[in-house]
Amino acid sequence: MKKTAGAFNRTWLAIIGFVLLAAGVLWGIVAAGLLAGAGSLWEPSGTPLSGASDVLDAEWLAGAAIIVGIVLGLWGIWWLVRQAPRSAAASTFRFQRDPQHGVTLVEPKVIASAVAEHVQTLTYVTDAKAGLKGQRTNAELILNVTVNERADLPTVTREIREQVLPAASRVLGSPVDRVGIAYAVSRDSRSKRTVQVQ
Repeated sequence: MKKTAGAFNRTWLAIIGFVLLAAGVLWGIVAAGLLAGAGSLWEPSGTPLSGASDVLDAEWLAGAAIIVGIVLGLWGIWWLVRQAPRSAAASTFRFQRDPQHGVTLVEPKVIASAVAEHVQTLTYVTDAKAGLKGQRTNAELILNVTVNERADLPTVTREIREQVLPAASRVLGSPVDRVGIAYAVSRDSRSKRTVQVQ
């Protein structure tokens, strides 16, 4: 299943956005001179930040602003790349850890293929593809199920939950941790599987 950026990222984006918004509003108020007589921050003449021109005229300011901009730009690009959904690739499933009794290794695609074939036997299903992610003890199952246009999706979902998932859990030796089902509708009322008789 695809892993996407969670609530942590949204919280930080909200905090950063609020801080930048507050800084922008404050800068606008100061630039407009609305706080000219508001206290010790201002010169007696009432001119806001009258000594700021010394800093703004400094030779190092332009270079510092460019460096800060580059750092912030690279950080923003890195953050955007981290938001892209990522798949947690499944490693080979190990069913026996005791070398004295042998070690059984099974590729996830073998089990996924068997699960897909099982789904294809269900009512209304014309085609199915399956994928497994994660580890055997906390596997995630992704199903892409194609049904005909007369399909009753609650019925198909119930059959997957009652027939396919228990069988997959028995094969894995552990309950399936998460299940994602994507449905597609086809006008074809027949399964795409073919049987060749010789």
